[in-house]
Amino acid sequence: MPSSLARRSVLAVTSGLFVLGTIGSNIGPALVDERPELVLLLSSRNRNLFGSVPYIDLLPYVLIGFLRVLAAAVALYFCGRYFGEKAVRWLEGQAGEPPRIYVWLERAVDKMGVWAVIIFPGSNVVCLLVGHRGMKPRTFLIFVSIGIAIKLWVLRVLGRVLSLRFGHFWISSTNISGGWSSGSSPCHCSRDSFAAAPIAPAEELLLAKPPPTQPVFREVGS
Repeated sequence: MPSSLARRSVLAVTSGLFVLGTIGSNIGPALVDERPELVLLLSSRNRNLFGSVPYIDLLPYVLIGFLRVLAAAVALYFCGRYFGEKAVRWLEGQAGEPPRIYVWLERAVDKMGVWAVIIFPGSNVVCLLVGHRGMKPRTFLIFVSIGIAIKLWVLRVLGRVLSLRFGHFWISSTNISGGWSSGSSPCHCSRDSFAAAPIAPAEELLLAKPPPTQPVFREVGS
């Protein structure tokens, strides 16, 4: 049984990472080209990891991205381990995703075990669930590290290929929109335009609304 100090420490770390992630998600599109290290340190979501590729060297990309994703994964794992079902239901209420996503992830964890950790290393729900299900800390650390390494490699390669094919500017435009725009084309948005725009709630993952004729599909949180 964990001590009250351990429980409070896990809550404090998780809350701090949540606040930093919210800030990083909101300011990331405006700063990813000039301060990619800061953006990844605040929030290493798939969107930021992918959008920062043209603007950051390999070593800081790997070090910052790996440690930031790992920190969030470990904190959520211990939340699930210490607080159980309450932590899972709290996360569902915070993220606001459709219930079927959580049902699907719960089934994936039950059927796939450690493979779910490798395939979804940045999933808040998966990390909470495996902690709640009683996966050993050492096992979780090993397999989540493997999953994060694979994830970073895939995003880095895809980002490099697409930046060479379409230019750095195309990567920035997809990052600014917060998702993939159907039928959209690259457009320039300055930092001043973001400074003047109101910040939407973190769960929206958007800083600016696209034109009505260009629907944006919402990204599932990692």
